[in-house]
Amino acid sequence: MFIILLAVIMLAGASLGTQSASNGRLAKEIGVLETALLSFVSGSAILFLLVLFFGTGSFSAIFTVPKWQLSAVFLGVLFLSLLVLTVPKIGIVGASVATISGQLLSGILIDHVGVIGKHIPLDAPRYIAIVLLIIAVVAIMRSYQKVPEKPSARQNLELV
Repeated sequence: MFIILLAVIMLAGASLGTQSASNGRLAKEIGVLETALLSFVSGSAILFLLVLFFGTGSFSAIFTVPKWQLSAVFLGVLFLSLLVLTVPKIGIVGASVATISGQLLSGILIDHVGVIGKHIPLDAPRYIAIVLLIIAVVAIMRSYQKVPEKPSARQNLELV
């Protein structure tokens, strides 16, 4: 079962990279905020149907959960909007490495503080991981500084 879950989450990660590429190109054509809105509106429509036919939760529980938990809604919008904004400028790998590093660094901090109930203290391997993550982000970003930007398909048509 562990292997299946690992494969599923790797597929999810691959779909995020593909979505980032699509959104980055779309943002160049229709705009950053417009792309983020289109993504959320279409995603909301699909989720509405899934909840309607398969949902087992309760929206009324929104009023009883700790308010900080509702920040996930705004953080999702912030994440997608910033991803759409940065991918065309720093590329898929740069955005992915920075995203994953940010997720891992915040995860290390969340685990250390014990926000979700499990306290995993910072130790030598985690400090080494933090340093390696920072090195990875710097190395990827430096490689992008050396690559000239290619004109988009729209710019190519305008040149003709």
